[in-house]
Amino acid sequence: MTMGYHHAPVPSSFADPTFTGTVTVPTGGPGNPGVRVTGDPDTGLAQFASDSLSVIAGGTEWLRVGGVSNGCRSGQFQFQDGSAAAPGLRVGTSSITGLFSNGDNSVRVSTLGHQRAAITQDGAVALSGGPGTEALRTVPVSGAINRWQATGAPAGTAVVLESAGADADVRAVIRSKGSGGVQLEKAGGALGFFGAVPSVKPTVTGSRGDGSAAASLLAALAALGLVTDATTP
Repeated sequence: MTMGYHHAPVPSSFADPTFTGTVTVPTGGPGNPGVRVTGDPDTGLAQFASDSLSVIAGGTEWLRVGGVSNGCRSGQFQFQDGSAAAPGLRVGTSSITGLFSNGDNSVRVSTLGHQRAAITQDGAVALSGGPGTEALRTVPVSGAINRWQATGAPAGTAVVLESAGADADVRAVIRSKGSGGVQLEKAGGALGFFGAVPSVKPTVTGSRGDGSAAASLLAALAALGLVTDATTP
């Protein structure tokens, strides 16, 4: 006995569907994610490796969870290297401020599209003010226990640049490069050495003939802290 049968046509879309059991979708790729956004066929979710899930926008993989590329694995997040002009990890609404790397195991800071700071793979830290410039670099030394230390100060007191560390006595060296010299300058202030109260540039007076000029010189050097005047009349 032959019986007729029929089924309702399957609609192309459902409004707020409810699924039970397992729903399987294609793995997809950058240009055709397995789960797509209506009207935007190259934006959605895809899978490029087992046990991973990627977010695709505009045909580009931007985040991978569980993989080893641009996402997180075992609690770690990993982003594209990017560049100073387009950091891999951006801040706020700015597209030119954030963190990036040159693919050399470094971490770099960019503001307004320019590198401002970098930590290299060997631990060196560099600060810069613009493209191609470098204002300060610290160089790591294996086993180092001593360091330079800069300390700020409230109003009316002095800022301090000093040697510090584990040793009881830490020698400090300021060294110029090549034939360059080392120069100390004051900007409308005074200088003092060996703990002496800072004073302005002294003027030596007196006569060389009667020795008063020599006495004036000793007094000036002592005031700067460069000598201790233990002479007798």
